[in-house]
Parts: sequence; C-alpha cells; structure tokens
Amino acid sequence: MTIEEKGLDGSTWKMQCRGLNFLLRGRDYLVFEDGKFFSRHLREEHGFIQAPYEIIRTKMGMAWSATLTSMTKGISDVVWMGLYVYGENRMEGTYTWTVGGKKKVRSFVAKRVVQR
Repeated sequence: MTIEEKGLDGSTWKMQCRGLNFLLRGRDYLVFEDGKFFSRHLREEHGFIQAPYEIIRTKMGMAWSATLTSMTKGISDVVWMGLYVYGENRMEGTYTWTVGGKKKVRSFVAKRVVQR
C-alpha cells in the first residue's frame, strides 16, 4: 500500500531546517505512528510529548498539522504544518516554537526514510 493510499501513519522523515538554523544544528526525524506525531530531537532533548496529527487531503497532496507541548522548561508549544506532495518522496512546511510568549518560526524540508 502506498503512502497516498494509507496516509502518513507508519512513516519517518529525515528533516532539515532551511537557512542558518540547519547549519548550526544537525538533522531531525519526524515520526508519524498510531495517529500521533513527534520530533525525535524535541522529544529527546526538550521533553516534548507526541500528539495527534490531522491530515487534509488536497489535489496536490496531504496537508498535515500537529501541536507538540513540553512542560520541562516551562510550558512551550511547537505548532507544525507540512505538505506531502503526491508522487514525491518529500515534504516541506514550517514550525512555530512558542516559549514565554516569544515565537520562532522556521521552515523545513524532509525526505521519507524507507523502512526495510
């Protein structure tokens, strides 16, 4: 079954930020499983927990969104929005990290990691 048929569940994506942030930090992995989403880096380094994600199917692909929350360093949220384009092995999008009322917006690209 293709990703177009089953959706994002069960897929892992190697992500990199666009711009300077990517140069300063390594890559991350975005994981979709059992109806939930998480960033490995945010979970392991900052205590963000996995959260449900939503998909809207469009003519171009699957738009998705999720909000991750952490309470380890005060309450902070990261809102993710992405688009998987049908027929391509990649997605792109943005995430907005809010801590103490301050927002950081970053764009990203990701390529699907094929499980063997």
